[in-house]
Amino acid sequence: MKLKKTKRIVSLIIAFAMIVSFVPAVFAAEVTDFTDFPTGWSREAMISAVENGLLNGRTSTTINPEDTLTRAEMA
Repeated sequence: MKLKKTKRIVSLIIAFAMIVSFVPAVFAAEVTDFTDFPTGWSREAMISAVENGLLNGRTSTTINPEDTLTRAEMA
């Protein structure tokens, strides 16, 4: 009986943690926010990605277009 109650409490804690961590951050990036936005062939695609919320940048002012893409970023 005690084990059943413990499992229920643990599952509720895990569910709550998952819900809280899933809340999206309120950050709407714009092209003008970035100081290092590319000017070459990828500019139009990058503008579209930022405007549609697919790309936020590494920080609030840099996008680092020449950096290596990590597996986490690709996912």
